[in-house]
Amino acid sequence: MMDTVERQSATRSLEEHGLLKHSTHHPTRRWHAALARAAADLVRGGDLRSDLRIPIAKALIEQLGTDIDDPQLAAMVELMLEFTEPTQ
Repeated sequence: MMDTVERQSATRSLEEHGLLKHSTHHPTRRWHAALARAAADLVRGGDLRSDLRIPIAKALIEQLGTDIDDPQLAAMVELMLEFTEPTQ
């Protein structure tokens, strides 16, 4: 679980990269498109696991590049997972 500082940093970075809307903190169309591409690539490759963190991480790396460090990527995955998981 990330702390407040990590959450704010992840949110700010995702906003700066156009993946979250500044005003509402909701995912943008750009994010949804990246996530759909990542999921499609995984399915085409035969990966049918249901762990949503995998396509989220793949989409983030596609959008942000590989220079992102592991703790920062993990915080962003955790944040974006909140928008991706189905509500119960």
